[in-house]
Amino acid sequence: MDEQINNSNNNTIKLILIITGIFLVIGIGVLAFIFLNNPEPVEKCGDGICQEKERANPKLCREDCEKPSIECKNENDFCGGIAGIKCCSGLTCEYDGDYPDAGGVCVEEEDAQKTCSKFEGNICLSSETCSGSWLDASDSERCCDGGCGESKGSEIGFIGCSISHNAVVGYQALGGNDFWIIERGDETSYSGGSVSAWYNQLNKGDYRKDYWSIFEKHINENPNTKKIWWELCSSGTDAELEYADIINILEEIKRKAPGIEIYATPMPVFLDTSSGICVDNNGPQIIRGFVDRMIEEGWVEAGPILTYLEGAQTLPDGCHANEGGQAIWGQELMDFFDGGNSNNIPYSFFSVHCEEDTNPTTYYPYLKELVNTADSYSIPLTIMFNPSWINYILEDQSKIDEIHSWQANGHEIALHHHGPSHGGWNGYSNMPKEEAEALHKQWNPHSRKTYKGTVDDYFSKLKELAYPYEVKSGTVTDKWTDMPEEQIYDAEGRAEGRTSKAVTNIYNNHTTYRINLRAGYGDLSSKCKEEYNSLDSYDIYGPGGHVIDFAKNPEVAESWFKFLYEKDNKGAKRKTIAGIMEDYVLPNDLVIYEKCGNTICDSLEHDDDLCPDDCEGCEEVYRGCEFGDPTQIYLMGS
Repeated sequence: MDEQINNSNNNTIKLILIITGIFLVIGIGVLAFIFLNNPEPVEKCGDGICQEKERANPKLCREDCEKPSIECKNENDFCGGIAGIKCCSGLTCEYDGDYPDAGGVCVEEEDAQKTCSKFEGNICLSSETCSGSWLDASDSERCCDGGCGESKGSEIGFIGCSISHNAVVGYQALGGNDFWIIERGDETSYSGGSVSAWYNQLNKGDYRKDYWSIFEKHINENPNTKKIWWELCSSGTDAELEYADIINILEEIKRKAPGIEIYATPMPVFLDTSSGICVDNNGPQIIRGFVDRMIEEGWVEAGPILTYLEGAQTLPDGCHANEGGQAIWGQELMDFFDGGNSNNIPYSFFSVHCEEDTNPTTYYPYLKELVNTADSYSIPLTIMFNPSWINYILEDQSKIDEIHSWQANGHEIALHHHGPSHGGWNGYSNMPKEEAEALHKQWNPHSRKTYKGTVDDYFSKLKELAYPYEVKSGTVTDKWTDMPEEQIYDAEGRAEGRTSKAVTNIYNNHTTYRINLRAGYGDLSSKCKEEYNSLDSYDIYGPGGHVIDFAKNPEVAESWFKFLYEKDNKGAKRKTIAGIMEDYVLPNDLVIYEKCGNTICDSLEHDDDLCPDDCEGCEEVYRGCEFGDPTQIYLMGS
């Protein structure tokens, strides 16, 4: 009996195991079927988005895949917008703005731009400090993970080598206080910091001296830094560098000092190579080429040009400056960054003459190019128009608008009048027609030019073009009859363009003030620079040229603009003619009032017969006494 019971129990267990195995096999099969058809689990069922796997198996998430469901978008597809289109799982919509119904594209969540607001940071002004650390936000280089605070520290930093340190020491010895305070010999010294050393540390792990940490330390200590002077120092290994390597250094400077202006300078070329330290393998010339290219491409601003030092101004190694050399370099830093040179340079203006016989249709584009070049060096121009140019511009509203934009940017519109006594008469005069044509024949017997109208006629058009600005300056021949009443600043061409004081004259019953205008566009390359450098701080120097001159040789004007910018980088003494007269000459009463008995028949004496001894023989000639008159000795006078 017991044996029968045991057998019955064993059979029951076997049956249970068999049934269990059958269900297990069925369960595995069902799971396998589900897995093969749905290899990934369904996520976010009920989110209103019909994912691709949900579309393939609608029964898995009916509520998402039934109309009016929104089909999700894949990477790089449009998202957002007025329809609120969503991205598929793992993607996020990168919007093109924060305005209502903004659209964008779907990107992987980890690739989405991280704006300062997404970091929950604050965007600080360039003059403000960050109480925390700077964040790598996509919309601002000055995203702070803390608060923005008051500025402190020095405003001008520098990066370079011991030569750069020499110049800063000289600057500080002269009383300058805007550069970082760097003590020689401490852990902050840049000794040995050639561009090769900065590059090797950045890209090759050469940390014999941690220049980048030194630089970053001072950036953090001087959060008010607004400018950085970068002197690219040369070494014997510079010949191995490429331009891309220099840009690599520059990008790291900008990364550590975001939003700060950078002024680049090549290390001075030393002619004494006996030390073998500064001038190996033509290093300085290579570096100078790199700097020029960075400036041309807009990567950096042009920095101060340091003087080549003679042996008496250097240490025995022939490279580093002694105290005398440091003072020279320090003064050059002060002149450039502090505007200290404004006390030692003359005032200047630059006039552009648009001639009557120069076709504006052809040459207006060159005028635009000239203005753009001047703007790149912050040089204000006095642009003088003859009638053909005025008429040409007034026919096109876009050109009128362009002229107004130039005026708003600091340029001056002025008159350029060639009267009958000029070989290139523009056909206008306030003289009677017969007298004007007869006078012109005296000066140019072969000319076929005839009378077109009065100066007042076309000056009214110039005023229309310049409005709402006034036309106050110009160059005018036959002043006795043709000087417009509104024009009070008279630029007279001279062989040497120096002016110490303005000379008063009376034309058409109103007082004018005359200053010299330096003729000779070609002299801008060298001679004008020599003349400029020879002048005193109270002098005025006004060279100029014609648009056609610029069209033929644009590099001449750019060379002059760059020269002026380096001499007066603050722009304290670069002005238009009207600007010089109203900001400097008239407020300081730098005016000469002509006197009887000086052998000069000036306009006041001529018109009113106040001084017959000076004006004898001049009664019947409009401009004969003035032509070649010696008033330039007053303009040049001490």
